[in-house]
Amino acid sequence: MRNNKASANDDMNKNKEETNIRIDEVEKNNMDWCDQHLQKHNEQKAKLNLDLGNIEEKLLREIHKETEDLKTYVKFEVGSVNKNNDGIYEKYDEKLKKIKEVCA
Repeated sequence: MRNNKASANDDMNKNKEETNIRIDEVEKNNMDWCDQHLQKHNEQKAKLNLDLGNIEEKLLREIHKETEDLKTYVKFEVGSVNKNNDGIYEKYDEKLKKIKEVCA
């Protein structure tokens, strides 16, 4: 009887060791998977940050170009308006002179 009990204890201890080994393997595999996942996450995050930086630079260049084009257009149009005023400033000065004469 003692032999059966000792044998059962031995079997139970052996099963416990095997179970602990399996648990350790599962934990190791889980940790390896977590490390791989974290590494992939960090790589994707770095790539995304780089892509966002490139997009930001491109947008800033495009905004700067559009701003310069708009400045050039406005300066040209202002120049055109000032050149083609059909003597409006001279007419204004003449009318203002007449108004001052009438009011005086």
